[in-house]
Amino acid sequence: MKSHLQAALALASAASVCASAASDAFDWDAITPSHDLEYHACYETFQCARLLLPLDWQDNSSSSSNATIALALIQSPASVPVDDATYAGPVLSNPGGPGGSGVGHLLRAAAQHRAMVDTPGKKHFEFVSFDPRGIGRTTPQVNCYPGGNLARTAATLKARGSGGLNGGPAAVPWNLGLAELAGGRCDVANGELLKYVGTTSVARDMLAVVEKIDEYNKKQKKKTAKKEAKAVEGDAQLELRSVGSDKDDLPRLQYLGFSYGTVLGNYFASMFPERIGRILLDGVCDIDDYATGDGWLSNTVDTDEMVDIFFQGCFDAGTSICPLARSTDKSGDDIAERFWAFVAALDESPTFVSRAGQDDTYILQPNDLRALLLGTMYRPLDLFKQAADTADAAMRGNTTDLYDLLAAIAGGPLEDACPIGNRTEASAEGAPDAQSAVLCGDGDDITGRDTAFWRTYVAKQLQQSAVAGASWGNIRLSCSNWKTRAAWQFHGPFTAPPASKNASVPEKGKPAAPVLFLSNRYDPVTPLRAARTVAAKYPGAGVLVQEAMGHCVFGSRKATECTRDVVRRYFDQGVVPDGETTCEAACEPWGDKCEGVGAMSFDEGLPHDWSFPLHI
Repeated sequence: MKSHLQAALALASAASVCASAASDAFDWDAITPSHDLEYHACYETFQCARLLLPLDWQDNSSSSSNATIALALIQSPASVPVDDATYAGPVLSNPGGPGGSGVGHLLRAAAQHRAMVDTPGKKHFEFVSFDPRGIGRTTPQVNCYPGGNLARTAATLKARGSGGLNGGPAAVPWNLGLAELAGGRCDVANGELLKYVGTTSVARDMLAVVEKIDEYNKKQKKKTAKKEAKAVEGDAQLELRSVGSDKDDLPRLQYLGFSYGTVLGNYFASMFPERIGRILLDGVCDIDDYATGDGWLSNTVDTDEMVDIFFQGCFDAGTSICPLARSTDKSGDDIAERFWAFVAALDESPTFVSRAGQDDTYILQPNDLRALLLGTMYRPLDLFKQAADTADAAMRGNTTDLYDLLAAIAGGPLEDACPIGNRTEASAEGAPDAQSAVLCGDGDDITGRDTAFWRTYVAKQLQQSAVAGASWGNIRLSCSNWKTRAAWQFHGPFTAPPASKNASVPEKGKPAAPVLFLSNRYDPVTPLRAARTVAAKYPGAGVLVQEAMGHCVFGSRKATECTRDVVRRYFDQGVVPDGETTCEAACEPWGDKCEGVGAMSFDEGLPHDWSFPLHI
């Protein structure tokens, strides 16, 4: 999930591509929304649809306004037809956030998902994702700045002026004031929509999507049978009867949930346990910490240890590989001490960051370097060496490489007037407002708390992680004056009955298979202990630990045969590891070789700049 700092990163990333919204971008407005699933060719090899669903799932009155949302849905077809014996149905996914675009995610990750989940010659899946209600290409979209990017950037700059929540005695009340203004603005700009974008409603949307895909596929099978009937009438009639024979089967969810997507998966599994087919949750959030209490106090327990591993790994790699290292260093502690001394000095002497050809100049702040480290922990294989280069250059007086990071944190150049209100490919990926709408509406009401409460809350965040605490504290602080609660809320219990004994012949009212949880050994915002805590709530659940660092196992650039075999066996047979099992890492962050299988980076093919998506 994104703090205000992190939301700015995503926004700046969107703004940077507004001018070059690619010619292969798809015009979603060309699709007329429909109550039944109707696919349209899109993005060269995908199919897209806009599915009309009720705005308020609880409104069963005869006087209903019939208000709807148009859910933007994307599909990567299976490698076999739906009537093929090896066709295994749809696998839905959510990339995280809340606020992440499922459409954008699947465009990047469909091939990787197929490489991990399909069992060639035995099980072939279609992969489906969607922009959740209020988000991205789904309409209506939550947007607190419908007039454009300028006011949003101004608010980001005001927040930056406080130096972060750890910026001194005035920082917390200053940011509380900005949160109050933002809450009022969002309430006016979005109105009733904010009541209906919560995770509970999205879980119900997923059930509807599963059912609509099942209806669609049955229609496709019947069309195929009718065509064959023209050639071999008798045999075709038999096939038509067999196609209709599964009409009483209960459509079940097959799902890949990443980060916040594990929250969505938990909601679905607990609300509709009889509809569980296969649910894999990767990069697991502590669901009780998300849905109840002060919230967001369990995410960063491993972040600082990961940073220590970064510095020690730099030392072990040596000066030829890690430029932060010096020949006189005795351990990683020497590198860390030198880095943090540089960070501390920024409070005493301003350092300016600019780039030739750009009008903007930024003052480098201590929290900027913390943001650099936090983002690096998301993708160690891609970013450890790059972060070391960038930090070393800055410490030697060359801050040019930090320009992209600071431009993102500051909300992007003021002259970028790419309107958030237009659903361009960039704005669909970048508008961050839905995050607060979802998480503030889902969690316990924390409005009306005084400044003393928030100072204590921030202190807890900083005690947990000196690196991430200041930015992570902003996530719940954004809810301090949020005006609207979700109309339909679910706060647990988060659990499900024991699964059927035979996943191929599921029992009525029971999950077809246990839930499978994945975690890296070290994850900066969804730690392994959260996976273990949540897995204990689900009878028979399995936990796979990959001996690696980074956010989500599927987010690692390479997986191992071990990891892929566990995932494939689960989607094929519904079998999970007995308790907890481990798989080795395919790569080391400072190494040169990577012998893993199945490239898994969600950002593969995108430039590895510092506009990385910081969220859960």
